[in-house]
Amino acid sequence: MRAAIDKFRLVFLHPPKTGGTSLYTYFSALAGEHRWAGGNDLPKHLKTELTEEQWRDYTWVMTVREPFQRLVSAYKFFSRYHASGMEFDAFLALAVSDYQDRSVHWNLPQVRWLPDHKVPMIYKCEELSAKFPDMKKVMRPSKGPSWEELWTPKRQKIVSKHYSEDYERFDYAAPSPTSF
Repeated sequence: MRAAIDKFRLVFLHPPKTGGTSLYTYFSALAGEHRWAGGNDLPKHLKTELTEEQWRDYTWVMTVREPFQRLVSAYKFFSRYHASGMEFDAFLALAVSDYQDRSVHWNLPQVRWLPDHKVPMIYKCEELSAKFPDMKKVMRPSKGPSWEELWTPKRQKIVSKHYSEDYERFDYAAPSPTSF
């Protein structure tokens, strides 16, 4: 995966299921490169893919998403492609366990994508279409149950505990019945 778009001097950090593919695709199309983002490398892995100039001088961009919504998105993806028929509670237990799919890192807290050497520009998935109205052309519609259909206080407690750093660092409030 190429994480950098040279025309705009940007490096993309892409925690899975945060809208990163849509944002990267949008910017690469603006740059005339029309590339698919692919991959969800952590910053420590990107160092081997980037030039010294890209690592040091480019602006770093990262997408994040409210953790419960991100987990529901991951569930829908896994249900469609990897674990058809898995119940959400089984998926949630797997997500907050020590399980690691080394190729995707789908269940890691998003703070793990923050690089040590600089602070990236943070874009919240929930705000992308408002910030970049033309981006709707590259966004894929969601299929399957909404996060509101899967939300319960018990599930939120599990997610809030496991992703507490994400809630704090990215200034998210845990959803509640009054938020939908």
